[in-house]
Amino acid sequence: MEGEMILILSDKSDAHYQYMQQRLVDRGEEVFTLDTSQFPHNFSIGYDFSDQCLEVTVGNGEKKISGKEIASIWNRRRPPTKLPKSFSDEAVREYIVRESQIFLSSLHDMLKSPLWVSNPDSLEKASRKPYQLLVAQEMGFCVPETFIGNSVSVATEFLASHNDIALKAIGMGAIEIRSESCPEFDCMRMYTRRLDNNQLEAVLPQVQNCPVIIQPYVQKDFELRITVVGTKVFACAIYSQMAERTKEDWRRYDFLKTPHRAYTLPKEVEQRCLALMSTLGLMFGCIDMIVTPKGEYVFLEINPNGQWLWIERMTGMPIADALIDMLIAGKVV
Repeated sequence: MEGEMILILSDKSDAHYQYMQQRLVDRGEEVFTLDTSQFPHNFSIGYDFSDQCLEVTVGNGEKKISGKEIASIWNRRRPPTKLPKSFSDEAVREYIVRESQIFLSSLHDMLKSPLWVSNPDSLEKASRKPYQLLVAQEMGFCVPETFIGNSVSVATEFLASHNDIALKAIGMGAIEIRSESCPEFDCMRMYTRRLDNNQLEAVLPQVQNCPVIIQPYVQKDFELRITVVGTKVFACAIYSQMAERTKEDWRRYDFLKTPHRAYTLPKEVEQRCLALMSTLGLMFGCIDMIVTPKGEYVFLEINPNGQWLWIERMTGMPIADALIDMLIAGKVV
């Protein structure tokens, strides 16, 4: 029957994909997964403009679907193409990867009817921290004063009125590095760092080499991870100040010493979160906020495709159920 399949775009090693795929199967849903790292060598996609029909074939034709069969698409992840070593010429490899990414970025234009969670264009734009901070500020969120860029002179002026700051990455939370002693890629995490003026002045000349975000350090009572699924809002209080390891950045996980509890947001804050999602064109997103000792709600960022599985497991909030219900319905619920 047409229009009942749920398509998942993801890296199959992703824990969220594995969990959701099994939950969907348990609910009796037909699920089809495309691991975009395997395109174009392990599956093919064709689109005919005359009848606006898209066809996906995996392997040697053992699995084939039509775009008309798809009710909704969970756009979880789109890992870059990983070509086999048989493509040895580096210039050729770069060309194929680039062309493949451009083509995959156009899937939304060729599959407009299904519900996308979320639209790839909206995901890409909402992922830009300067943009999301500007939008959040315009919508009335409390946003810290912010410097973004690589200008040493402007950063120096900014610091003249701040002596306790947070240094943050603009985009990537981690980078892959390779050394002579370790030819395989290793991962280096880019955590938020709290610095005083003297510490920052020591590293300030290096700002010229790479743009950064600098904000006044916001004192925390606790932090919030707010997962929004369609019209449903799941707020989790993370008591990061109870563990030394997580005081500056709760992503330095210390679960045994950092309680996570379901939290009821003030109605005004909840409605503002939903309005932000609508403005950004997102069906799903994870918003990070700080609640200060004075009770202020301070917006930090939104991750349009953030992690949430550990929140569900630690609090029991039915985040997966909300996401599954929306994918099955093929509309925002």
